[in-house]
Amino acid sequence: MTTAAGDGLDSSAFGFEFQVDWTLGKQTLSVQYEKDATISGYSGSGLNAPNLAASRSTSVANAPSNFKNWTSTGWGITQLNNAVIYGPIDFKRYNGTYEDLELDIEVWTILNASKTGTEDIVEASFKTDSLTEATSVRTDLINLLRNKGWLVESDVLKTSLIMERYAPLQ
Repeated sequence: MTTAAGDGLDSSAFGFEFQVDWTLGKQTLSVQYEKDATISGYSGSGLNAPNLAASRSTSVANAPSNFKNWTSTGWGITQLNNAVIYGPIDFKRYNGTYEDLELDIEVWTILNASKTGTEDIVEASFKTDSLTEATSVRTDLINLLRNKGWLVESDVLKTSLIMERYAPLQ
């Protein structure tokens, strides 16, 4: 997050939400920006998602001005106009607590590597602004899952798997 801020991604200036996806062996920074928007013909529920053109134009129209010209004039607009959609992908979210932190368990059903069926990817997430607390709770949770025999001892980023296994929607 310090590197991102040094590169000009300041959450206070942009209104972005940062999240660190922390697998067994690496950390990946995810950046999210939410803005309510109305898209004609979209009900906001189920599989009635906006098409690619509507998604791109709505994203461009609602992007923060600092993002639109982040590294050069029009950079962000170019990125959004080249964006693709993967899916649809089914998931279920379960909410609870672990060591006094809100814990989300997500079960994502995605195509398997051979694309002949599906497999479930389970992700546990909690939020804290403290690296010390994140490290401690993460270690405790890993040890609990490992002791129960529930931990898959490999690095899996669901976003990467989805991009590998699904063709972009047109």
